[in-house]
Amino acid sequence: MRLKVCGAHEVGQFEAAGFSHMVSVGDWDDHFDGLRLPEIPEEGHLILKFTDTQHTSHSDAPTEEKIAPLFEWLGGQVVTGLLVHCAAGISRSPAVAVLSLCALFPEQDPYALMVKVGEAAECSCVWPNPLVVEIGDQILARDGEIVAGVDRWRSEQPDLLAQM
Repeated sequence: MRLKVCGAHEVGQFEAAGFSHMVSVGDWDDHFDGLRLPEIPEEGHLILKFTDTQHTSHSDAPTEEKIAPLFEWLGGQVVTGLLVHCAAGISRSPAVAVLSLCALFPEQDPYALMVKVGEAAECSCVWPNPLVVEIGDQILARDGEIVAGVDRWRSEQPDLLAQM
Protein backbone atom coordinates (compact mmCIF):
# COMPACT_ATOMS: atom_id res chain seq x y z
CA MET A 1 0.00 0.00 0.00
CA ARG A 2 1.26 3.46 -0.88
CA LEU A 3 1.55 5.82 2.10
CA LYS A 4 2.48 9.49 2.33
CA VAL A 5 2.52 11.68 5.45
CA CYS A 6 2.98 15.41 4.97
CA GLY A 7 2.01 18.96 5.79
CA ALA A 8 -0.89 20.70 4.06
CA HIS A 9 1.48 22.82 1.96
CA GLU A 10 3.04 19.64 0.49
CA VAL A 11 -0.15 17.85 -0.59
CA GLY A 12 0.10 18.86 -4.24
CA GLN A 13 3.88 18.62 -4.57
CA PHE A 14 4.30 14.93 -5.34
CA GLU A 15 2.91 12.30 -7.67
CA ALA A 16 -0.75 11.84 -6.78
CA ALA A 17 -1.31 8.54 -8.59
CA GLY A 18 -1.86 5.54 -6.36
CA PHE A 19 -3.81 7.17 -3.55
CA SER A 20 -7.32 5.86 -2.97
CA HIS A 21 -7.90 7.63 0.36
CA MET A 22 -6.89 10.84 2.10
CA VAL A 23 -7.15 12.08 5.68
CA SER A 24 -6.92 15.79 6.46
CA VAL A 25 -6.28 16.65 10.11
CA GLY A 26 -6.65 20.19 11.34
CA ASP A 27 -7.94 22.60 13.92
CA TRP A 28 -11.67 23.22 14.27
CA ASP A 29 -11.52 26.34 12.08
CA ASP A 30 -9.29 24.94 9.32
CA HIS A 31 -10.73 24.70 5.82
CA PHE A 32 -9.55 22.08 3.39
CA ASP A 33 -11.13 23.48 0.23
CA GLY A 34 -9.12 22.46 -2.79
CA LEU A 35 -6.76 20.12 -0.90
CA ARG A 36 -8.44 16.83 -1.83
CA LEU A 37 -6.52 15.26 -4.69
CA PRO A 38 -8.71 15.00 -7.79
CA GLU A 39 -8.04 11.24 -8.05
CA ILE A 40 -9.65 10.68 -4.66
CA PRO A 41 -13.45 10.55 -4.58
CA GLU A 42 -15.24 12.68 -2.00
CA GLU A 43 -16.12 9.61 0.09
CA GLY A 44 -12.41 8.71 0.10
CA HIS A 45 -11.54 11.91 1.97
CA LEU A 46 -11.94 12.12 5.74
CA ILE A 47 -11.54 15.34 7.72
CA LEU A 48 -10.65 15.13 11.41
CA LYS A 49 -10.54 18.26 13.54
CA PHE A 50 -8.69 18.61 16.83
CA THR A 51 -5.85 20.73 18.15
CA ASP A 52 -2.32 19.42 18.24
CA THR A 53 -2.02 19.20 22.00
CA GLN A 54 -1.11 16.54 24.52
CA HIS A 55 -3.26 18.11 27.23
CA THR A 56 -6.77 16.75 27.68
CA SER A 57 -7.79 19.98 29.41
CA HIS A 58 -7.61 21.92 26.13
CA SER A 59 -11.11 22.59 24.81
CA ASP A 60 -10.34 21.20 21.34
CA ALA A 61 -7.99 18.41 22.42
CA PRO A 62 -8.05 15.02 20.71
CA THR A 63 -10.78 12.82 22.19
CA GLU A 64 -12.24 9.42 21.45
CA GLU A 65 -15.21 11.14 19.79
CA LYS A 66 -12.89 13.06 17.46
CA ILE A 67 -10.69 10.09 16.55
CA ALA A 68 -13.22 7.23 16.39
CA PRO A 69 -14.59 8.39 12.99
CA LEU A 70 -11.24 7.38 11.48
CA PHE A 71 -11.85 3.73 12.33
CA GLU A 72 -15.50 3.82 11.29
CA TRP A 73 -14.45 5.32 7.95
CA LEU A 74 -11.66 2.78 7.38
CA GLY A 75 -13.86 -0.19 8.29
CA GLY A 76 -14.65 -2.41 5.35
CA GLN A 77 -12.85 -0.26 2.77
CA VAL A 78 -10.13 -1.40 0.45
CA VAL A 79 -7.35 1.15 0.84
CA THR A 80 -4.66 0.90 -1.82
CA GLY A 81 -3.00 4.21 -1.04
CA LEU A 82 -3.32 6.59 1.90
CA LEU A 83 -2.30 10.23 2.08
CA VAL A 84 -2.43 11.76 5.57
CA HIS A 85 -1.71 15.41 6.18
CA CYS A 86 -2.01 17.98 8.94
CA ALA A 87 -0.73 21.54 9.08
CA ALA A 88 2.98 20.70 9.31
CA GLY A 89 3.18 16.91 8.90
CA ILE A 90 5.01 16.47 12.19
CA SER A 91 2.63 15.36 14.94
CA ARG A 92 -1.05 14.77 14.14
CA SER A 93 -0.67 13.25 10.68
CA PRO A 94 1.97 10.66 11.68
CA ALA A 95 -0.18 9.69 14.68
CA VAL A 96 -3.26 9.28 12.48
CA ALA A 97 -1.19 7.42 9.87
CA VAL A 98 0.14 4.83 12.31
CA LEU A 99 -3.33 4.34 13.80
CA SER A 100 -4.74 3.89 10.30
CA LEU A 101 -2.15 1.24 9.48
CA CYS A 102 -2.80 -0.51 12.79
CA ALA A 103 -6.52 -0.62 11.96
CA LEU A 104 -5.96 -1.79 8.38
CA PHE A 105 -3.28 -4.35 9.27
CA PRO A 106 -4.06 -5.50 12.84
CA GLU A 107 -1.85 -8.56 12.50
CA GLN A 108 1.26 -6.47 11.91
CA ASP A 109 3.58 -5.15 14.60
CA PRO A 110 2.82 -1.49 15.46
CA TYR A 111 6.54 -0.74 15.66
CA ALA A 112 7.05 -1.99 12.08
CA LEU A 113 4.07 0.08 10.96
CA MET A 114 5.53 3.16 12.68
CA VAL A 115 8.79 2.57 10.80
CA LYS A 116 6.75 2.70 7.57
CA VAL A 117 5.14 5.96 8.69
CA GLY A 118 8.55 7.47 9.41
CA GLU A 119 9.78 6.42 5.97
CA ALA A 120 6.64 7.84 4.31
CA ALA A 121 6.91 11.22 6.02
CA GLU A 122 8.00 14.25 4.05
CA CYS A 123 9.21 15.94 7.24
CA SER A 124 12.44 14.71 8.79
CA CYS A 125 11.32 15.51 12.34
CA VAL A 126 8.21 13.35 12.72
CA TRP A 127 6.99 13.02 16.32
CA PRO A 128 3.51 11.42 16.54
CA ASN A 129 1.19 13.14 19.00
CA PRO A 130 1.24 10.85 22.09
CA LEU A 131 -2.33 11.66 23.12
CA VAL A 132 -3.70 10.77 19.67
CA VAL A 133 -1.74 7.50 19.69
CA GLU A 134 -2.94 6.65 23.20
CA ILE A 135 -6.58 7.32 22.36
CA GLY A 136 -6.34 5.27 19.16
CA ASP A 137 -4.69 2.44 21.05
CA GLN A 138 -7.63 2.45 23.49
CA ILE A 139 -10.26 2.55 20.73
CA LEU A 140 -8.61 -0.36 18.94
CA ALA A 141 -8.27 -2.22 22.28
CA ARG A 142 -4.56 -2.89 21.73
CA ASP A 143 -3.68 -2.67 25.45
CA GLY A 144 -0.75 -0.28 24.96
CA GLU A 145 0.78 -2.20 22.07
CA ILE A 146 0.56 0.76 19.66
CA VAL A 147 1.87 3.19 22.27
CA ALA A 148 4.80 0.85 22.95
CA GLY A 149 5.57 0.50 19.24
CA VAL A 150 5.58 4.26 18.70
CA ASP A 151 7.64 4.79 21.87
CA ARG A 152 10.18 2.23 20.67
CA TRP A 153 10.42 4.00 17.32
CA ARG A 154 10.85 7.36 19.09
CA SER A 155 13.66 5.94 21.25
CA GLU A 156 15.54 5.08 18.06
CA GLN A 157 15.32 8.68 16.79
CA PRO A 158 17.81 10.50 19.03
CA ASP A 159 18.42 13.35 16.60
CA LEU A 160 14.76 14.29 16.35
CA LEU A 161 14.56 16.01 19.71
CA ALA A 162 17.47 18.24 18.77
CA GLN A 163 15.68 19.27 15.55
CA MET A 164 12.45 20.25 17.32
